[in-house]
Amino acid sequence: MSGYDSAQRLKKDDDLGRWRFAAEIAEVIRSTPTDWSARIGIFGKWGEGKSTVLYFLDEMLKPEGNIVFYFTPWAVQKLDELWEEFGNALLEALEAEKLEVESPWKGATRKVQEKLGSTVLPDVVQGAAELFGKDKVYKSALGLVGKWLKPDGAQVKKIREKLGEKRVIVFIDDLDRATPELLPKLLLSLREILDLPGFTFVLAFDNEIVADGLFTANSAWGDGDSFLDKILDFHYYLPPISKAGKRLLLKNMLDRYAKFVPQASIGAIEHLLPDNPRKLKRLVRGLVSLQPQLVRHGADELNWVEIWLAEMIRQESYEFFMRLLDGGELEPLMGIAYKIRRSERRKKGEDKDDNTDIKKLIDDVGGINEQQTERLIELVNATRNLAGFHLEYNFKFALRPEATTWKEFYELLAQWKEAPHPETISAWIAKQSAANSIDPTDIEADLYQTFLNAKHNAASKASEASTVEDNATYCAEATSLLTMTEQFLGLPAMFTSERFGKLYEKSLYWIAFRVNPADGGLRNAERNLLFALVDRASDDDAPAMVEALKPMDPWTFGPEDAETMQLKKALRDDCVTRLLPKVESAFASYLSRPESLRLLSTSEGPSSFRYVLFSPDRLPWGTVIRGALLEMMRIAKSDQNAYDKANEFLQLLFDAAGNRSNYISRPSAVTITEDREFIVALWQAVTSRHIQFRMLKSYLSKREALLQLGAREDDLPLSPELAKAKETRDPNESELDDLEADATAGLDLSVFDDAQNPDDSDEE
Repeated sequence: MSGYDSAQRLKKDDDLGRWRFAAEIAEVIRSTPTDWSARIGIFGKWGEGKSTVLYFLDEMLKPEGNIVFYFTPWAVQKLDELWEEFGNALLEALEAEKLEVESPWKGATRKVQEKLGSTVLPDVVQGAAELFGKDKVYKSALGLVGKWLKPDGAQVKKIREKLGEKRVIVFIDDLDRATPELLPKLLLSLREILDLPGFTFVLAFDNEIVADGLFTANSAWGDGDSFLDKILDFHYYLPPISKAGKRLLLKNMLDRYAKFVPQASIGAIEHLLPDNPRKLKRLVRGLVSLQPQLVRHGADELNWVEIWLAEMIRQESYEFFMRLLDGGELEPLMGIAYKIRRSERRKKGEDKDDNTDIKKLIDDVGGINEQQTERLIELVNATRNLAGFHLEYNFKFALRPEATTWKEFYELLAQWKEAPHPETISAWIAKQSAANSIDPTDIEADLYQTFLNAKHNAASKASEASTVEDNATYCAEATSLLTMTEQFLGLPAMFTSERFGKLYEKSLYWIAFRVNPADGGLRNAERNLLFALVDRASDDDAPAMVEALKPMDPWTFGPEDAETMQLKKALRDDCVTRLLPKVESAFASYLSRPESLRLLSTSEGPSSFRYVLFSPDRLPWGTVIRGALLEMMRIAKSDQNAYDKANEFLQLLFDAAGNRSNYISRPSAVTITEDREFIVALWQAVTSRHIQFRMLKSYLSKREALLQLGAREDDLPLSPELAKAKETRDPNESELDDLEADATAGLDLSVFDDAQNPDDSDEE
């Protein structure tokens, strides 16, 4: 392929006006007299295509016989190294054209090289040592190049004779990345020392950055632009990318590197795509990096508008993007939560700048410049307008792989139908983990939720089916998914009370759909699976499973028709009835834990144990509960833990008597107090040790509370210290005593044992 054909291909791929722009500059170079030295500046921002223009110029001018080479000063830190690079690059270009000229470094001795060590390049040392000495070696290369390329010297004449009407064209790219201290020296050298006939220097850079660098180096040059005016003969500003050019560039890049991206998705976000070609290419590379995760999904699983928006935000500021996802800011800033809040504000007639929250988050993230801020505000507002209901799902591809996609789930379903065994599921989990480097526990959690969602979707389709046959087909699919769910929960460590609760909630949703035979069969399968899980649950699992069923919550079932509510209540009650013996058995173990009964008066206490102890439905107690509590009271005198529990239980009844408990009603406390054997045992337990004098009034107040609940006075005998405290008690202190009891509720009473001095009250 010829250079011209290659350039034409690039012109087709990148039709951004860059080819035409380069052709205009090439014509200026051709028309410049051969005895002139020309310096041309091409101005543009990073990524706007300056390097592309130089490449086009190379493709246009080199085939015409011109000597063309690149000189990139940005990696050079010292001026001498810079001109050494230039001299070597020119020599290589001349040698490539079979034009033999004398090297500028020729003629030096090896003495300086030996003095300076092997780290210094020998060709530089040879030419510089004898002229300048060791301390001036790094200032020598420019002088050598200048002497070598004298405008009327032999080397330039030889080059001119060889080229005739052609030119030596030097491309200096990325000048704006060069060390600021070198810029003025480099530019002055081009004008003063390398003002050579037949030489054209084409400099591509961001003129604003270079001008600022010149001003920093010497404020006498003003804003730096006037300095550039004196150096450069021609100024060209890169034209902005056209819409058509941007569209074509993006299309070609997607065709070449990202065929998995549907190009129809571009339309909604085309106006948001960056105009900078390099940023556009980086955006496509970002999508390519997501390919391994994106191709795991079916076409209907992805919202490509949201994926484009996510990638544009990520490319603009990774830190901001991370704050959106891992900082929990995505939904409040631009998702459903934001839309609900905005709607509520509008209903109230509140006028608020919607950009305020965006700017605040940008400030919190920090390190984001003004240009990035404007861009992020634009992208966030676009997301607010264009995003759907699954924003987080489509945003998080850039951070972490999805544990299970619908496409992969249906592949598992097909495998399972061929081999409907638990081993099929466990093998798939292991393979999925290895293939995508995902923790198996994450896959298990996501797969279970997918089982429930898939079964729910099948039941939904069954409810909407037009024919009995279609209804039966969807119900059969849902039943298969229930079987898979049961097999999954039967795998080691897969069953948890939380997963039981999720299955129970899903089973309630369609509970009234029973008219069609297939619907009735599916409802029976749902119920039978719940019963099977309940029956095989351990005593340790049972309390949390009862909490998931919420028999203690009168508002569990919202307002709905009587039949549906009755069906839900019947299913719940059947499950609870099967679990209660296990819960009561677990209570005996729970009772031995420190402060277990006190916690029942707080939100930290297990609601299932509160239910079996204090719910009117569970009173009077069954044999297991009552027996465990009586045994605790029996050993209170000799067992510190049991003694503490007795006092905790007394405090629970005291709070209920005064209607101060959020968890135990006064009627429940009355029913418990009617159990004379238990109340006698309780009072004997709490008075089995000598009571510290400061606590005597509190115990008397609690005794009065038991009497108010219905206890008999002769069942609550006074110990000598309590009798004495009652005799000396001021009748007006009853309210104070109650307050004191509140203040002392939950105190550790273990310090008041048999060794306590009963005469402390007299001493006081």
